[in-house]
Amino acid sequence: MGEYAKYNGEEIKIGTCNEMYYLRYDQRHLVTPISGNVDPVKEINSIWFRAPRNDEKDIAPGEFEYYGYCGSKPIRIYLNTKDENYTNDLENFCLNNPDIVQLKNEKMGVLVNINCYHGYKGENGENVHYNGWNSNTLGIAAIGFREGRAYALICCIACGHTFAKFDLDDLKHFAPFGDDRENFDMVIQQMIEMERNEI
Repeated sequence: MGEYAKYNGEEIKIGTCNEMYYLRYDQRHLVTPISGNVDPVKEINSIWFRAPRNDEKDIAPGEFEYYGYCGSKPIRIYLNTKDENYTNDLENFCLNNPDIVQLKNEKMGVLVNINCYHGYKGENGENVHYNGWNSNTLGIAAIGFREGRAYALICCIACGHTFAKFDLDDLKHFAPFGDDRENFDMVIQQMIEMERNEI
């Protein structure tokens, strides 16, 4: 179900259900809720905001492009920690929460579903093998506020599934890919601001 609000007197779409595809956290006060739709100020504990990106900082509410992944292009991150407990916990979580990737061969007319373990090697049957495996499939899709803390909603760029929420302590175990350093820093700053404002 679409969610709508008023911005500069005009009705705009800000999201669908609990995902604000077209609204960042720092823009929530710029829109006026419409009756029967989500209120991005009062209902902060139940929605996800578009991940902030430097290349989108001047875009007005409702004007964003939709790229999947909760609206924005995911901010690519990789595990960068010496904490073996955290590394093992993340691997176990990913292996126990797979999603699906579809592989297609149009010449044969075949569509095959295989499990996606979000950057980890898991079981896919005896005839499925890894070739040039990529372990760096995680990205930040959105940010939100739950249970008194700010969270980044994490997605897998391979399957598109959002499967975890990381708080600021979790994100200390990760680093952004080079092109996303500025975007990653923006996410951290907005999450810090979110915790300061909402607690």
